This record gives sequence, C-alpha cells and structure tokens, in this order.
Amino acid sequence: MTAENIKNRPSMNLPQLILNAEFHDMGLYGEAVGWDLDFRQIEAGPLRAKATCVAGDSCVAIEVNFDRIFHQVGCPPEEMLTFGIPSPQVGEFKWCRKQVRGGTLLNFNLESGFEGISPAGFNGHTLSFEIPLLMRLAEQLNIRLPLQDLVRQTSTWDSAVFWDMASRLKYIFGEMRRNGLDVMKENAEFLNEEIAMTLLEGIGQDSRPGSNRSTEYPHVVLKKSLEILADENQLPITVSHLCSMVGTSQSTLKRAFLAEFGIPPKIYIRSRCLSSVRDELAKSAPGARISGIANRWGFWHMGQFAKDYHKMFGELPSETSKRTH
Repeated sequence: MTAENIKNRPSMNLPQLILNAEFHDMGLYGEAVGWDLDFRQIEAGPLRAKATCVAGDSCVAIEVNFDRIFHQVGCPPEEMLTFGIPSPQVGEFKWCRKQVRGGTLLNFNLESGFEGISPAGFNGHTLSFEIPLLMRLAEQLNIRLPLQDLVRQTSTWDSAVFWDMASRLKYIFGEMRRNGLDVMKENAEFLNEEIAMTLLEGIGQDSRPGSNRSTEYPHVVLKKSLEILADENQLPITVSHLCSMVGTSQSTLKRAFLAEFGIPPKIYIRSRCLSSVRDELAKSAPGARISGIANRWGFWHMGQFAKDYHKMFGELPSETSKRTH
C-alpha cells in the first residue's frame, strides 16, 4: 500500500478496509501490499499467508499472518516510512541479525533494506506513514531528533508503548474479523491520529528536550489545555489534536491531567462532551433525536454512549429528555 492510498481518498471519519485476502504465493502477496519483497520459505509445507489492510487518515496498517518460517528480505514503499510490530505473543526471532521479541518496534527503513527470519505462525502489523506527516508531528511534539537519519541507522526500538500498541492493533483487527467494521467507530481516533503520535513519542522519548524545562511546565500545559477545552466550539476534540494545539506530547499532557484531576485527558474530554449532551437534551425541543445530539458531541456508538451517560449521571439520555419536557 502506497501513499496514494492516503492521498487519493477524501477525509474520512472512519478508517477504511482496503484489503483482506489469503495468499499461497508470496509474489502475489508483495504485489497486493505494494512492497518489493523477497520472502524465502525455509520450512517445508503448503504456504498460507493472510493480509488485512486498513487505511486511516495518517496510517496504512497491515496485519500479516504467515504459517511457515520465512527469511524476509526487501524494501517498503519508498515514499513512506514503515515500521512493524510483532504481536506480543510472538516469541524471539531474528531481525536485521539481532534477536528481538514480540512487542518490539521494527524499522523497515534502513538504507540496506530489511532482513528478518519470521517463525511459523507469525502474526504482526506493519504501519506506513507519509514522511511529511511524521516530520510535522515531530516538530509539533517538540521532538528534536533527525528522524530521517535515525530511521536509517536504528533497527529496533523497545518500549512499553509499543507493546501496548501491538496489543491494541491485535484487538482491533481481531474484532473486525469477528464483528465487522463497527469496531472502527470506537478506534477511529487511535488509527487516524493517535498511532502516529504514539509511535513518535516512543522512538523519540530520549530526544525531547526536557531537562532544561521549568518545573512549572506541566501547569502551563494544563492551563493551555483547559483554555482550549473551555471553548465548546473546539469540542469534540481528540487527545492528539489537543496535544498539537498545546504543543506538547501525550505523555506530558496525561501526567498533567492525572496530577490535577486524577483522570487522563481522554476521560476528561469525554466527561465534558457528556455534560454538553446533557445540557443540549435539557434545552432541546420535544421529540429531538438523541442520536443526532450525541453524534454532534462525538459519540457514535449509541450502546456505549448510553452506558457512559448512565454511569456519569445516574440516568439514561431518554430519561433526561423526558424529565426536562
């Protein structure tokens, strides 16, 4: 999958399923995903490989499954930066002649190309991003690292954030296979924005200048964030977008909110939006569609919305609407 998969699409609310296929020939697999691949099967037996591709606003994510041992050699699409995350359940294997394990971020962008030996039953995900997008986000996050140079030199990154990312990707793709595309509604923010910023934070966590910052910095971040969230015209807003507007990282924003409120920013924003739904229901005309009001404040999964609303206010949205008319 190339950058054209992102560029030639209109802006979307939900990530799109681009490919879901099974292959018995790795040449056809390479053609389907748009990569220059040489997959050398080194375990005897019939081959079965599966690829499921989802395209979000910032990322093309491919889940891969191979049932045989492969010596992998190749290059990803040149116009993008590509990384891989084996599922946490994958044991140790070789990547660029280095022993790695599941949950490690793999770099596909080395000048010499990539090389790995994937075990039988391998499962993982590749993530491809437009280069200008990652460069812009790195600047917004105040990450001072030569991104283009770094991805040509470092073969892997090991961090808990990548383990969590791998687990979430496995969950999303698994739910999509079991229950269809509805899972994209609750994970659109992650696939459209959060995944790129989380990846950058993970590979740049030692490159962000923080030692010379004042101890007041988290308070400045919190103050700017609350000023933005006080404007209802900015809601609903994703955590990623809020970080961009404030000029901080998700980890710093999370620390600031946890220190002040005891909850992460995503929960704080959701609470604010739930309160706005409640206010609008109280003022709406009789017969107003609750789903329409909920959608305006960023709630698309009505079953989950009703649960969250009831937990927050002790009554269902329909009860609020009836009580105020």
